[in-house]
Amino acid sequence: MGLLCALFAPFFVDTMAHDGPAAQQGGVSFANYGPLERPVTLEGDWRLVWRSSPTPGAETFIPVPREWKGVKAGALTLPELGAASYHLTLRDLPAGRYILYVPRFFGASRVALNGRIVSERGRYGLTAETSSAVDRSQDIVFEADGSDLDLRIDLASFHHRDNGLGEAPVLGLAEPMARWGAMVWLQNFMVLTSLLLMACFGIVVSLTRTQERASLYFALACICLMPLAAMMAHDNLMHLTLPGLSFNGMLSFQILTSTLALTFAFLYVREMYPLDTPRFLYWAFQGLNGVRLLIYAAAALLGNTVLLSTASAMSAPFRTIGFVCLLGIVVVACFRRREGSGTFLFGLGAFVLCLVYNDLIRNAELPAVVGANLMPIGSLALLFSQLLILAERWSGAIKSAEDTNNELRQLLEVNVAIASEIQLDALLRRIVQVTSQILHADRSSLFLHDKKTDELWSIVAEGVDNREIRFPSTSGLAGDTFTRGVPDNVTDVYADARFNQAIDKSTGYRTRTALSVPVVTRDGRKLGVMQAFNRLDGGVFEEADLARMSAFAAQAAVAIENATLFAEVATERNYNDSILRSMSSGVITLDREASVVKLNPAACAILGVEPEAAAEPETQRAWAANNPWLSS
Repeated sequence: MGLLCALFAPFFVDTMAHDGPAAQQGGVSFANYGPLERPVTLEGDWRLVWRSSPTPGAETFIPVPREWKGVKAGALTLPELGAASYHLTLRDLPAGRYILYVPRFFGASRVALNGRIVSERGRYGLTAETSSAVDRSQDIVFEADGSDLDLRIDLASFHHRDNGLGEAPVLGLAEPMARWGAMVWLQNFMVLTSLLLMACFGIVVSLTRTQERASLYFALACICLMPLAAMMAHDNLMHLTLPGLSFNGMLSFQILTSTLALTFAFLYVREMYPLDTPRFLYWAFQGLNGVRLLIYAAAALLGNTVLLSTASAMSAPFRTIGFVCLLGIVVVACFRRREGSGTFLFGLGAFVLCLVYNDLIRNAELPAVVGANLMPIGSLALLFSQLLILAERWSGAIKSAEDTNNELRQLLEVNVAIASEIQLDALLRRIVQVTSQILHADRSSLFLHDKKTDELWSIVAEGVDNREIRFPSTSGLAGDTFTRGVPDNVTDVYADARFNQAIDKSTGYRTRTALSVPVVTRDGRKLGVMQAFNRLDGGVFEEADLARMSAFAAQAAVAIENATLFAEVATERNYNDSILRSMSSGVITLDREASVVKLNPAACAILGVEPEAAAEPETQRAWAANNPWLSS
């Protein structure tokens, strides 16, 4: 995350000068400033002339940036909607080629230099019927000869609640302004490109893993944020892309999609951290956001862009509260050490701080502490954090699949060993070794129950140099698990009264966590206990580890049962062989096809046949020919 931020930091260097002269009484002097080798903002007191009724021609001085609503112009208190002209005299401006940037305005605007209109956006009029709104910025290139220059910006606001110069125009020599404009455009394109790439990445992940709904919600949130990012760029990219789109259509599309983006953001966070998202908070917010969406849709259908923009501005605190709630959920998840929560907290924290700062500047009219626009920085920090989280989740899913395949392979090997391995000790050591590997345990042990002494003894105990450990079948964690026949996961053994510390003292081992599983046959007989100690990563055993160990305990039970059965069969066979060897009468064993299977020593002596030759084909044919009655 730090590397990504470092790589993109040069693109967010503030190239604007913040020590330029401030406008006073409708004029600004550059006599003591020198050439404008870095862009400066034309902030300060401009002269405003009101153009609309009820008092055309009313004048006042107004600070820029600021809306005109509520400002006193003589006896007139300026209303929200209307038309006005901003005047600023540029004095002592050195001769040269300049570029003036006039920010976007939700209405009609035009720029005049020395009384000559040099640029216009929308149709400027003194009433709502004679004007049309468009949200576009303006770049005016002009030549200055050193004489005073009268700058006039006419604004007509009849279709949006925003009015006046909410942002100060920017002025500078042509080359520095071109560099500054390119840098701002680059920042905007980086945000848009990041949104598009993140949306594509999330969609691809959700298509390849249909159960991965978090990636889908994040992709939809990115898609819904793209119209807002396009409109808030250096110039209105949405209008440039869709010049035929009406102002109502453009504004409605931007507000509705950004509202949906917040809905998908909550869905995404809830899907990521379901246990840390309060149900009441989630449904309350989604319900209120749904109501907000319906109000916007109704205003859009009515074509009332003033109502739509007013409702959107009034809900700015709700949006901020929503992001703060999201931040709170991620903080809780971070404290609970959820996967990816630390990275998420970094990105979302940066975004929320930049959002709150931007809202305070724009809506509370607080002075800007940092000259650079922080929203692109916060947006990229959030997007980069989600890129890392999605990559980690994708990598984790692949690793989980690989681990599952590895576990299945090792289980298969154990099953094969159970069917082929005769030596029980070697087989049980193999099972215990695989258990430690899969659970990432420092060591594991297998204790069997000795019925004669009612003790548990270690048939396999890793790390104790083949020393046998014995203790009563009711002692310690292993004894409790054996007695109750219930698995147990202890995260701090020394805090558990059942733990037998004498074993640690005798072995010199420090046990921190222990996982105990009873070894039980299919008919319910308890054979012993399997235990795993201390995860190698320092963590605690989880429910998945308990399920894995239970599977290996079942394998151990099968191996012990098979070995016991084999031993019983071998004993019975040896017993029968000893009886046959001691008999003086000849005994011949035949199979179902009347073929000789075995002869005892007495039969071999009577028939004059060597025991090894009894199963040979010639002996079998001779036997059948001389004794046809056996085949009848």
